[in-house]
Amino acid sequence: MASLRRPPLLALCCLVFASFWLPNAGSGAVHAFASTRHADPVVATAATAAVAGDDQADAISAVERALRAAEFDAERCIDALNGLGDYDSQPVAELLLNSYVALEAKAQSKEKQAHSELTKGDLSDGQIIERRGKVDPLRRVQARLLDRVTLLRTPAALLWLVERALGDDKLGLSFKVELVRTAGFLGEPLTELLQKIAPNLKKQDDWMALLLAAQALGPRAKALAPGLIPQIDHAEATMREAAALALAKMGAPGAIEPLVMRLEKESGRTQLKLAAALEILTSQKHGLSLNAWKSWFAVEGLRYTSGQAELGVGVPAVQMLATGYFHGIPQDSRAIVYVIDCSGSMVMSMTNPKWADAAETRPVPAPPGEVSRMEASKQELIKALGELPPETRFNIVYFSSGADRWVPKLVDASPDRVKKAQKWVAELGPGGATNIHDAMENAFAIAGRAAADKYYETAVDTVFLLTDGQPSLTNGPDNPERTLQMVRRLNPFKKVVVHAIGLGKGIDDKFLSRLAAENGGVFVQR
Repeated sequence: MASLRRPPLLALCCLVFASFWLPNAGSGAVHAFASTRHADPVVATAATAAVAGDDQADAISAVERALRAAEFDAERCIDALNGLGDYDSQPVAELLLNSYVALEAKAQSKEKQAHSELTKGDLSDGQIIERRGKVDPLRRVQARLLDRVTLLRTPAALLWLVERALGDDKLGLSFKVELVRTAGFLGEPLTELLQKIAPNLKKQDDWMALLLAAQALGPRAKALAPGLIPQIDHAEATMREAAALALAKMGAPGAIEPLVMRLEKESGRTQLKLAAALEILTSQKHGLSLNAWKSWFAVEGLRYTSGQAELGVGVPAVQMLATGYFHGIPQDSRAIVYVIDCSGSMVMSMTNPKWADAAETRPVPAPPGEVSRMEASKQELIKALGELPPETRFNIVYFSSGADRWVPKLVDASPDRVKKAQKWVAELGPGGATNIHDAMENAFAIAGRAAADKYYETAVDTVFLLTDGQPSLTNGPDNPERTLQMVRRLNPFKKVVVHAIGLGKGIDDKFLSRLAAENGGVFVQR
């Protein structure tokens, strides 16, 4: 539904008229007009809708009242957001933007202190539950706001939102990412806007959002190519990877030679991603062979850079060589965090699990002669650690009711360190709930981010999550959607691959498969 904004001059005339003939109404209207420049974004949004005279003003006001309530009520806020119906206009976009910013500030404030305690493993079961109760309602409403952003389709509203979101330091990266992906269908108008605002972008998260928008636009974003090619040599690997894929998808001939030259300077997963971009761009299959790419470009380069060959339609086939496996999944990365379930149910037999009660609250320990899930998992992890090459960096997060880690940071897989890790793993024991949420948050903290939504060169490229149960806390089940939303927020452009391994039949296979699929990994059930 398009916005029904009246021209500002007409609105002013109406307000002046009302101030003479209807003093009370006129005073409120003049106050509303002045409030469009109010420092409080929530007040400003309401005033904008009021001046516009839009029928959706009541629905917008209901959302703002819910957000401003003295006692925050997530259900009331979500009901109010649902009351927006199919309104699709600039005032709605303004509401979503301002509300998300306000909630992000509140959530980060509440998470800041708890985050350092979480990474040190200093939170008790009760404190974990209390912390979740304070932050989860804010994040749930944020998720609904973000869902509502993805429903916008009016070009004027989306373009307005993109222009204001890119460059806003208070706005989380996940919001910008979802926004530009949503706006991708706009095509040329979005490309023109991005061309206009690109010279003014300073922050890396804004450039990342622009690169992701270019990926979504594909060939329609070719006009952006000259400004994106320099990003191939950016200091941050994530930026180089995103630029390479954007240029590949848009079929930019001027990017071929810079990508071939850059490939020689890269290693590990970044080299793999640049080679994949080259394969998409050129439809050639030279993988990680630097000599093959150079030889091909020397002979065929001119035909491709001059536009005589179709570009941007290839399918990548390049793969990294695996260095061992963890539960059948290749360890084809150089910075790994293993997230291992040590909950009470891990005491059960791997081959013949049993419960002592019908409610399945008391697991029966594996009898003599049968290997428990805990022992089987430890054996597999000890084996996987022994297969890591020395240049690989790794760490281990273990969880039950809470979550902690082996050492504070990633360490090299030197023979001595691997032996120490294997000895530590051998001594792990089961007990407690299945707090997957905090375990994954702990793993992403190792990757180099705290509660803020801005990190680029992550220290971790792969997470292996192993569990035999469904997400839970000591006071009962834990909604798996919370963990999915949290990982989306912490891993907005999928820099970290997440693999999921489920043991037995008591797992939430839908949750684990979604977690892996959304983060470029695979899910296996044992």
